[in-house]
Amino acid sequence: MINLEHPDIDTSYDRQNMLSDYASWCDDGIKAAEAKLPSLPERKDGRLYYAGMGASAAPGEVISDYLSAESGVELKVISSHLLPLGIEKKDILLAVSLSGSTEETLAVVEKAVQAGVRVIGFSSGGRLKDVCDKNGLVHIQLDKRLTSRSSFPLIFGRVLAAMESIVGMNQLVQNAVESWERIRKAMPSFMSLHLEGAPSSLARWLYNSPHITVYYSSYCPSLGRRMRNMLSENSKSRSSIEDIVEVQHDGITAWESDYGTKLLLLSSPYDDRFLTKRFSAVSDVVKSLGFGVRQLQMDSSGIEFFLKSIYYIDLTSIFLALLKKIDPSITRSQRLVRARLDNSPA
Repeated sequence: MINLEHPDIDTSYDRQNMLSDYASWCDDGIKAAEAKLPSLPERKDGRLYYAGMGASAAPGEVISDYLSAESGVELKVISSHLLPLGIEKKDILLAVSLSGSTEETLAVVEKAVQAGVRVIGFSSGGRLKDVCDKNGLVHIQLDKRLTSRSSFPLIFGRVLAAMESIVGMNQLVQNAVESWERIRKAMPSFMSLHLEGAPSSLARWLYNSPHITVYYSSYCPSLGRRMRNMLSENSKSRSSIEDIVEVQHDGITAWESDYGTKLLLLSSPYDDRFLTKRFSAVSDVVKSLGFGVRQLQMDSSGIEFFLKSIYYIDLTSIFLALLKKIDPSITRSQRLVRARLDNSPA
């Protein structure tokens, strides 16, 4: 009989050994951030854009949230095939595709080149590198792990280092490296299968929930999206996300009678009294309706808050997959859709 309170986490279902990627997660980030970069253009008075899809977009979304909260520097993330109206030649576009073959990102790059926009490509190779080489654009090589999702620190470190050079913001890389070093020291507790408060304990709490709802702080929408995407792709769980500010208007009504749903609240160290009041009110009301509620809070700030949160979220989704006895690396439907679009065999 399965113990629903303390079910076993069977790591044998991690058939592609994704957990090994997370054992080197911090080392990957430090190596990527400290690697030498080619000569890069200065931003001057131009705007910054980041083009990427799926897991390749996530590092840009996190950096965008961090810069917005800490410095007011704006990094606009493009997750589509369309180049924004009003983009100018003085602007800089960071185009990121780990595989180098993401059709949407390549379409944005093509339009940007035609418009004379300065483009910097990031990929492990593929067509994006070819486009950069053909058009005399800067290309920054990316290393990769088992999946684009587990390659997050490899992308994040390279992009952050480039951002430091382009924007002229000292300490970006140093702050990230110091954060990864602190997270590395805490890795045994993060990777523990039994420690209370570890990602494995949150995974056990989420186990057997038919739907997981995530309400996130307005200061960290990137974390809400990461949680939804990791629950979907790693643990194959149904989930939905919403900004905590929107919840009182239309969020709770969508599932207030969907018993078994569990609510995860993602707050941030930047939250003001306005947001804190809403997290508290929503938590109290949802608990009174008989639903389970937990709040994910990291004992850190700045860039470490974002990196530690991503690490915690990713591991939670992997452990949840193993609790459900499924391989976190298998995404059959994605492979089939991509094969259909590429006109290639699945």
